[in-house]
Parts: sequence; C-alpha cells; structure tokens
Amino acid sequence: GKAVTCDDFLAAMADANDRDLSGFSRWYSQSGTPEIKVNLDHDVDSGRLEMTLSQHTPPTPDQADKQPLVIPFALGLIAADGREIALKVKGDVGEANNVCLLLLERETQTFRFDGIHEPVVPSLLRDFSAPVKVHYNWSTDDLNHLIKHDTDVFARWEAAQTLAQRCILEQVQRASEGKDMVLEPALVTAFEGLLNDQDADPVLVAEAMTLPAELYLAEQMEVVDVDGIHAARKFVRRGLARTLESTLLARYQALNDGAPYSKNPAAIASRSLKNVCLSYLAGLQGGEDLALAQLAASDNMTDTLAALRGLVYTGADSAGKALADFENTWRNDSLVMDKWFAIQATNPGPQTLTTVKELMKHPGFNFRKPNKVRSLVGAFCFANATGFHAADGSAYRFLAEQVLALDVLNPQMAARMASAFNRWKRFDEGRKSRMRQCLRDIAAKKDLSPDVSEIVNSALG
Repeated sequence: GKAVTCDDFLAAMADANDRDLSGFSRWYSQSGTPEIKVNLDHDVDSGRLEMTLSQHTPPTPDQADKQPLVIPFALGLIAADGREIALKVKGDVGEANNVCLLLLERETQTFRFDGIHEPVVPSLLRDFSAPVKVHYNWSTDDLNHLIKHDTDVFARWEAAQTLAQRCILEQVQRASEGKDMVLEPALVTAFEGLLNDQDADPVLVAEAMTLPAELYLAEQMEVVDVDGIHAARKFVRRGLARTLESTLLARYQALNDGAPYSKNPAAIASRSLKNVCLSYLAGLQGGEDLALAQLAASDNMTDTLAALRGLVYTGADSAGKALADFENTWRNDSLVMDKWFAIQATNPGPQTLTTVKELMKHPGFNFRKPNKVRSLVGAFCFANATGFHAADGSAYRFLAEQVLALDVLNPQMAARMASAFNRWKRFDEGRKSRMRQCLRDIAAKKDLSPDVSEIVNSALG
C-alpha cells in the first residue's frame, strides 16, 4: 500500500529469487536498444553445440559508453524433420526442455549444449524474451524451415519478416545496379505454406504475410533509397499476389463466410487474415469487385476500412465514389472520419500532398484538434514515405509551414510533427539538403516554443 521505486521492485525480485539483479537495473538508466550477435558452432559427430552471444548497445547522444545488461534470451532448436529438440546448458541440473532460457550478463558469453547429434536450425529470442535486436546469419532455407515448423509464434513471425525484408532489399540493390527485379521462390514457398496452414492461428498468418513497412525497411539502409524501396516492395507484393492468386482467393472466400459480426477472438483472427488476403488481391483483375462486394456487405468497421483502403491504394475507378459514400454515412462521427482522412493521407505517391492540402479545407478537419492533425498531416508525414519524401522537397516545406502554424496553437503537437525530420541525415544529398533547410527555417523563427526548439535543434545537432 505504499509508493515504491523501480529500485524497490528490483530489490524485491532479487530477494525472492536469490539473485543479483544489479545489472538488470541498467535497463532503467541506460538508453538505446541492445543488439545481440549470435554465433553457432555445432559438431554433429560429437553432439557438441556452442552458442556465443555478444551484446552491444550503440552509443547515444546522452551516453557514449554502455555497460552490459542482463538479458534473458530464450532459445529453441528445430531439427530437419521439424521436431523441437529438448536441450539444456551443460552443467545445468534442471530438466531438458524445448525452450532454454539463457541469461546473458556479460558482453560475451558462450553456452554449451551436448547430445545434439543432428543438424538443427536455431529459433532465437523466443516469445520476444527481451526487447533487443538479434543478428544471426540464417540462410534462406533456415528461415523457410522456421516459417514452416517453428511453434513459437514470435520466432515464426520474425522469420517471415526477415525473409521478406531480405528479398525486398535485394531487389532494391538489383535495381540500383540496373538489373531486373526477381521474385524470390523461397518467399513464394513460405507464404504459400502459411496460407495453406489450417492449424496456424490466422492472426499469425496475417501478421507474417504483412510485408515490412517502407519506413522499417528504410531503417535497414545506410542511405535510404525512398523510391527504390517503394518500387521493390510493390514488385514483391504484386509478384506474390499474382503467383499465389488462387491460394489467396481460396483462403479469402473460406474466411468471408457471411457470418454476423462478432468480437470473439476467433472472429477477430479470421477478419485479420481475410483482409490481408484482400489487400493482396485488390490490385489484381477482379480485385476491385471483391473489395466493392465486401464494402457493400460489411457490418463492421474493420471490413469496411480494409475494402476502402484496397480501393484507394490501388487507384480503383470506384475509389472516389466509395470515399464519398463513406463520408456521407459517417460525417457526423469524428473518430471514424479520422480513419477516412488517414486512408487518403497514406495513399502512396507524391500526388497525395495535393489531396492532403485539399482535405485540410474539409469541414470535418480542424487544425486546432490534435486527432485531426494526427490523422491527416501526421499520417502523411510519418506513414507515407513516397509522399513525404518527394524528391522536390514540396512535402518538407509543407510540414515546416504546419509546424510553425501549430507552434502558436499547440507546441507539443508541433514538436511531434517536427520530429518527422529527425532522420534527415540518413537520406541522399538532395533530400538531406532540403530537410536541413526546413529545420533551419523553423529554428530561425522568433519566439519559437521550447518544445519545438528542442526537437529541431537536436535534429540539426
């Protein structure tokens, strides 16, 4: 019944478990995301498997030197036939288990396992046992094996995302070298397997088949290739849709059973996968009809928005009427209209800036209301890479104007919007120059709020 601190909590946990958790306290005082490098040394003949984990937290402006953290790292091993192998660290008196929780407390530690007399694929950071980034050199076959057999939901999803990310970024590289893009057969095989897995949770399949976002892919590049990422992701997405069209359609139709709306978990999961299938099919011949049929029959907002998004993002002829009908139905519901604004703001491409400017004149938009600003200006700047990062810098100038206008009304919201410029140094010289100039223009404004000043000057620094 008393107020306590994080230190009190850690002391209680250390006392209850008879462990020294002083190293764990650094999670509270040390900034940055730790990165774990994993090396595997496996001698099948002797059965000896050694896993070396090395942790590193990159320097941040507030802390140059980082100390080792206590990191719980859950591990599994998947055999060639898909079995999970029971394992335990050498010297551990406990029972062998399909999931082994390693405790990484130093910069580098090696853990040894015996009796592993067959080839295995490691399933790492199971159940997302710690908020860290993992670096391991999985082969394409390894990732496909995990996608097919891993029973850990997080590890299976991560394998699918890693494979998709690798395939998309490879196409960015190929295009930059003047080569034709190619669709990786392993990705097709993996996604087809997910679609045909009737035993898997539909939510897992839906999340695993959702390609990494362009903004996330940009974080993986030293110099962000905005247009290259968009083109490669679009190529892979369309390639998967065309190659797996019959499988996607069959799964969509099976899930689109016309049952009344329900909020139970099974129904939510089914809607999730159904709408991911629709997002792939919407750009193919007949996809517009599927989206329109779903829109007409929908008795819930999830299905309605998914169908509307499919029409808008694919540039369907019926998108304009669908948007108008939605507006006519929901114009008096402010929160629903926020979704309407956001769908149009996130439609990829530089042409969307014109749409955003027009929507700012809409009677349902109010520049003084944070939710409206987030749903339109924020959605465009933070979730529409090709729109915000148009090569001519028009969207940068637009955002700078909005930040200055917002600063008078709501400095906190203005600062949040200004943070869209934070990654400016990661882009090509043309975009860098234009973003830097916008930041300088904002910083030069007389009587700039401390909120915005802090964000802008930190970015410039």
